[in-house]
Amino acid sequence: MLDKNTSPSTCATTRCNTSETLDAFKDHDEDDGVAVEDDEADDAVEAVASPPPKKGRSASFAEPQRRPSRIRKDAAVDPSNLEGPEAPPCAGPGCPQPSQLCRQTSRNSNRPPSPHYPHIALSLSRSVSAPGAVYIEWEEGDSEDPMNWPRRKKWTLVIAVFLFTAITAIIAVGFDAGQEQVTREFGVSGTVYLLGNTAYLGSVAVAPLILAPFSELVGRKEIFIVSAFLTALMLIPQALATNIYGIHIPRIVQGAAASAGNSVTGGIVADLFSSHDRGLPMGFFAAIVFIGQGIGPLATAYTVQAHGWRVSLWWQGAVALFVAVVMLVLFDETRGPVLLSRRAKKMTKECGGKTIYRCRADDEKLSVLQMVKTSVSRPLIYLLTEPIVTSFALWIALLWASVFMSVGSIPIAFGDAYGWTAQQSSLVLLILAVGGCLGWLLNLVQEALYNRAWKRHNGEPPPEARLYLPSVGAIMVPVGLFWFAWGCREGVDPVVPILGLIFFATGVFPIYLGVFVFLSDVFRRYASSALAAQSFLRNVLAGTLSLAVPPMYNNLTPPIASSVLAAIAAVLGLTPFILFAFGPQIRSMSRVAKALQREEEEAEEQRQAAREKELRRERRRRAKEETLAKYGRAADGQQDDATPVTASTGMTMLRLARLREEEEAEAARGVTGDDEEKQASQVGRG
Repeated sequence: MLDKNTSPSTCATTRCNTSETLDAFKDHDEDDGVAVEDDEADDAVEAVASPPPKKGRSASFAEPQRRPSRIRKDAAVDPSNLEGPEAPPCAGPGCPQPSQLCRQTSRNSNRPPSPHYPHIALSLSRSVSAPGAVYIEWEEGDSEDPMNWPRRKKWTLVIAVFLFTAITAIIAVGFDAGQEQVTREFGVSGTVYLLGNTAYLGSVAVAPLILAPFSELVGRKEIFIVSAFLTALMLIPQALATNIYGIHIPRIVQGAAASAGNSVTGGIVADLFSSHDRGLPMGFFAAIVFIGQGIGPLATAYTVQAHGWRVSLWWQGAVALFVAVVMLVLFDETRGPVLLSRRAKKMTKECGGKTIYRCRADDEKLSVLQMVKTSVSRPLIYLLTEPIVTSFALWIALLWASVFMSVGSIPIAFGDAYGWTAQQSSLVLLILAVGGCLGWLLNLVQEALYNRAWKRHNGEPPPEARLYLPSVGAIMVPVGLFWFAWGCREGVDPVVPILGLIFFATGVFPIYLGVFVFLSDVFRRYASSALAAQSFLRNVLAGTLSLAVPPMYNNLTPPIASSVLAAIAAVLGLTPFILFAFGPQIRSMSRVAKALQREEEEAEEQRQAAREKELRRERRRRAKEETLAKYGRAADGQQDDATPVTASTGMTMLRLARLREEEEAEAARGVTGDDEEKQASQVGRG
């Protein structure tokens, strides 16, 4: 039974995750000052507000039968130990009031960790709930939820991130320009020099296995800012190097830092934009990558030719440092669970620790060794066990290797066919930037097609709706490679192979973009780990196969070498068509996708239940207002017009009105309490 001084529960939208929760609370209506009870606690509040009935009257209004409070079971709580103390209410001097808490904080989370997939694939550690804690989630429309940030703030942040992505692309592909001068100065072979690029791409491949899941746990901001400054600072020892090791070793660290510009960017876009709005920012991201890869070799080649390879590294470092400063100023945390965890800690502090607030991310108990082990294994598990990740990783890995092999093969092919110098051949690499721009324009068509699918499926299009244009790119890539292979020959105008390369680059763009948005749609909040898996294979192949460019093109001749790549691209290009035909069946084999779908369905059920509950409460509030307006101020003349209607007086008047209605109904049937006594006495005397 509730005491008269019982304080309201913490918030109308948060509940204690204990063995037994009493949902008796009042939701104060600020407009009319009348206390409106939750439909589940109405009788308990009425029992507190109303005095006991007088003898001879019906007790149906005074002693209602209390509904049993709902017991919320958590997956991590032992069902056999459901009896326990209630969570202490928040009553500290700094604790937000219920009306404030409902607006500022989040609704409760009663979604347990998913049992449908091994914990190693869904979380960084085992999940253990804290007994007596209040679990919170984002409210719909919460201004602190990154999904609800203003568009200007979202785009300012992603532009800063894309600048970092651009400089990492320039650093990656601009390395080849200094090969001739560095090998001559340090007395090493070209293959030894190219190991610097392999080291860079190797770090880009391995580092996301740790950085991407780690960013899901601790947040994006710190990782991105540290990565940006490391990327810039690692150019200083390279520019001052006195031997080849002074270049290779810093590039290992630099590649690890620069990997955040690719692998975690997809996760940031997923943090900020819904699946419906994600296509446009991801299109800009892919365009920035291609433009950087096209401009980088040209800018570095001309700088090396005019001022030397060290100057080339200095200007790259200056640009990278500027980008790092921009990110330091503009970047805000975008990871929703991290922000929610910070809010829970703040609420706990404001309550003086009398109530412990948590979110599901706080249930992760970590050790450094366990975190590293699991964060490395999770993307690899995706790569080996998820057919969607495996097929897309193989597809984009070959295409990305083809891009880097083209950067190394263009000087060989155009030098053999037309006698062009390395500086002249670097102009051809601008086709990557042209292809990126054309691909971005074509992506507008993809977005229009996706929007049509979005409307056709009532806002829930299948992920395959992201693959309309990538399926066209799957045809364009092998055609462009065959075109370049057999068009780059002596006696054929150089425009012919250049057009083939433009066709190739334009086809690669939608595939590269499609991989990011498709995996983001399928794996949602675990998108960074899925993208880290494909990034690992993509950069490993790009780094290793780039070493094979000189012997492959010299031994097989450029036409045959490029034809081999085209044939492999044609086979792997069947991937989007297979997904169009069997996409739902393939996704049904993904345990991660199934678990996430179940969680989405549960969340939608919770939202629907909350909406229905709010409608019921609104109907009850209106009914009580009408009853008070009809009976309240006229009940036995006890209330003066100037007397305000409080919770207790309003409930008392309502009870009196109900009792009077019952007496009138009995009188209408011709039987009163006095008649019953007379009849009983007569029967007794008889």
